[in-house]
Amino acid sequence: MNHRTLIAAGVAVAAAISGTACGRTTHESRDTSVTTEADVSSRAPVTMEVTNSHKQDVDVFVTDGDTRWRMGTVATGQTLTFTVPSSAVRTGNGLHVLVHPIGGGRDFSSDRIIVSAGDEVQLTVAPAIAQTSYSVAPR
Repeated sequence: MNHRTLIAAGVAVAAAISGTACGRTTHESRDTSVTTEADVSSRAPVTMEVTNSHKQDVDVFVTDGDTRWRMGTVATGQTLTFTVPSSAVRTGNGLHVLVHPIGGGRDFSSDRIIVSAGDEVQLTVAPAIAQTSYSVAPR
């Protein structure tokens, strides 16, 4: 390998390294966005705390009227907290909660529940499923 080839290779490597470094520095220096408390709260997830006082374990679902999302199973005597998918609350039409006792029996279906970002739906599955209750609390 001759002397000119080594110099050309060295110049090419140096140019590649300095171009990458400059590009990265420029990109980072342009990120001047500021996240406000209002931005964070408008993106805060809706959560659902489910307390199961029913004699059977239950499956819990949310629906926006078109799509149904399975939140999970809550065993008898257990309290669990689920994060409601953002697509379920994005429509602005509210959501419905469905509770299905595992092993059979009558299902519970809530009225339309209006929620906002960051709210917590508190659902208590009653021993008599028809007496199941819910409330919405801002966080």
